[in-house]
Amino acid sequence: MTKVLDRLSDKQKKLVSWLAIAVLIVVGFLMVQPPKQQFGTPTQAETKNSSNLDFAAEAQYIEKRLSELLSAVAGIRRADVFVTLERGTRLNIAEESTYEQRNNAETRRTTTPALVRSGQSESPIVLEETWPQIRGVLVVADGADDPQVRFTIAHAVQTVLQIEMYRIEVLPRN
Repeated sequence: MTKVLDRLSDKQKKLVSWLAIAVLIVVGFLMVQPPKQQFGTPTQAETKNSSNLDFAAEAQYIEKRLSELLSAVAGIRRADVFVTLERGTRLNIAEESTYEQRNNAETRRTTTPALVRSGQSESPIVLEETWPQIRGVLVVADGADDPQVRFTIAHAVQTVLQIEMYRIEVLPRN
């Protein structure tokens, strides 16, 4: 090895030493990283409804938060909110796919949710969470007789929920 290095010029020796350092860094990095499990290639799963919150609970949560927010606005003493949802929260879950080929004509694909283990429990890997899609909002509020207050309520709902103005109806309380 030393005979080979003696034949190299100073520039070539520096290049070889830098390459050796780079190789050592890469090997060290690969040794530090945890091994990856080889179950198959993770792919996107079908979008599935969240099992944590059902439709009604999501709507009630939005209604409660929005009612609290609107009741704190000047000119509104009390506000009741009713929300209708187009669909609930959706989770996009990662999947692991394995392919088995029998003979040359038959291929079988098996997909299972990709799971991550934390302590004793396993949970699916969530790639994306989509918030509920809101169909419409009805607000019944004290002080909504005034057109300016009515506009303020509608604008606040539009801003918070990121929905179009035509999906919001504001009515005065009797």
